[in-house]
Amino acid sequence: MAIEDLLVELRDIQPPASPSWWPLAPGWWVLVLVLSICVVLWLVFKQRRNQDYFKLARQQLKDLAYQYHLGKDKQGLALGLSRWLRQVSILAFPSRRIAGLTGQSWIRFLDEPMSSNEFTQGPGHIFAGEVYAAQSDIEAENILALCRSWLDKVKPELLQ
Repeated sequence: MAIEDLLVELRDIQPPASPSWWPLAPGWWVLVLVLSICVVLWLVFKQRRNQDYFKLARQQLKDLAYQYHLGKDKQGLALGLSRWLRQVSILAFPSRRIAGLTGQSWIRFLDEPMSSNEFTQGPGHIFAGEVYAAQSDIEAENILALCRSWLDKVKPELLQ
């Protein structure tokens, strides 16, 4: 074969095909797996923490009721429940400005989860400010029952 014939058969150097993005390299699979595990663990810990908040709130309410039944101190019970309602509300509704609510706006806020008027017109009206006055006409059992039902209504908010 002549050199000219051989030169005609020559072709330019062809670059290799560019690598495709799929399938991913093993390093990317490891990264995706690690990130997935981190997200799942974060969600589990968040859920567990929120369940702990609910259990703590329920236990604090039981403790307040127990202290009341030991000493029959209605004023102390009302003050403790007022503080407890405020603490649980701040945990359950962190995006709302609850700390500054007082009087009628406070008890209207407490009525919202229950879709009733047990705080504005029922036994919970003492939380509008009467809780700090020296009084003995506090309906302790009714207020405790109201706070228990309020906690049950707020439970989904605490578990988020």
